[in-house]
Amino acid sequence: MPAITKEDFVGRDYIDYVNTYDHAKAVGHFWWVDEIPVARDLHRFMMDFKHARRDVVFGLPHQSRGAFNPDAYDVYSTISVAYKEAPELCVGRLFLDYDKNGKVMFCVKSDAITNEKYNADKDGYHVKRTSNFANAVKNAKTYLKPKLLQSLINDHRVALSQGISKLSDPARNEFYRIKNIDEPMIAEVENMVRIGYQPATEAFKKAVALIAEKGEELKRMSQYKPKTCFVWSKPDRVVMQVEDEMEQVLFKLEDVPEHIRNKVAVLQIAEVRKAIVDVGVRLTDTFFCVFI
Repeated sequence: MPAITKEDFVGRDYIDYVNTYDHAKAVGHFWWVDEIPVARDLHRFMMDFKHARRDVVFGLPHQSRGAFNPDAYDVYSTISVAYKEAPELCVGRLFLDYDKNGKVMFCVKSDAITNEKYNADKDGYHVKRTSNFANAVKNAKTYLKPKLLQSLINDHRVALSQGISKLSDPARNEFYRIKNIDEPMIAEVENMVRIGYQPATEAFKKAVALIAEKGEELKRMSQYKPKTCFVWSKPDRVVMQVEDEMEQVLFKLEDVPEHIRNKVAVLQIAEVRKAIVDVGVRLTDTFFCVFI
């Protein structure tokens, strides 16, 4: 069985890894990195990069294939890159490709890359390709760096905004629905003043009852925009930043202020990317946005 267990596996398809590993071992495949059978050219690429970034963690974002193996059996030619401080956060990929003449290209993919030869919605926009090995390693070292807190916040800004909208939209819609029945409300008020009876129209009854019961909360939630505190719990430290304040680095989660730490405890067992009113959002297993 492979040395990498299912629990420790970083990638998409563990069964594919097991099958590829077993076959590569059986045929005596020579090129391995961290118990991953890789194409020879990718092995060289990975090892030179790992020499410069010793805390790197490699994963398997795609299934194996035989395209870059002269013996045609399946090995890996694409590898995801993360770091030990946050192995669940992929910072990019190393992979092989061929140019139009069949020459091997060493490729780096990262959101930090903007390749103006491609439109922003095309795969090549975030990729650097070169047949020059030294330049390829330089590209990897330049663009595949550990994530910074601000970069991580930017990565999840859309998901956070969507999560908050899902909390506020129902209240906003209900609040606007009440405001949009102005004419029946005016007519009913006129009747009440003139004749002195209780509200008769159903819409007015519902609006008055709803405002009496939930008016303040509906108004609050329709304008819901909580102040945020981002908490990133790494294996060796915690990075925290309250909205519009300086980033703080703490030794452990227990050092985080109690009112924030208690909400993190709730988010640790919450559904990923599902916002909780007055608590926050669990964006990943280790990265949280707390509402304060």
